[in-house]
Amino acid sequence: MNRLIQLLTLSATLMLGLGAVAAPSQYPESFQRMGIVDDVRRDAIVINDQLYFITSSLKVNTPKKWGKNWKALRKGQTIGFSFVDDDPQRRGQVVEVWILTPELVKEYRQ
Repeated sequence: MNRLIQLLTLSATLMLGLGAVAAPSQYPESFQRMGIVDDVRRDAIVINDQLYFITSSLKVNTPKKWGKNWKALRKGQTIGFSFVDDDPQRRGQVVEVWILTPELVKEYRQ
């Protein structure tokens, strides 16, 4: 009987753990903003219908690759991003983007 309880406990633990996806270690705990890419070009990106300019040194991070450029972005992707907030001349410029898989979106929205 004890063996059966141990097996059931182990099975339940494994099943519950399968749904959890940890963010890659290089991803931050949170983002300044999250949104869906509506459009993107070399100098600007539209996220959730809002236009943001992007810096020439923009870093785009995926769960597998770090430090890609703006060409890694696609319409419809969900992203987390950070932007300049403390420099009046560059305010609102996106400096770093993290591409989020559907599993990571769930993780960050919890």
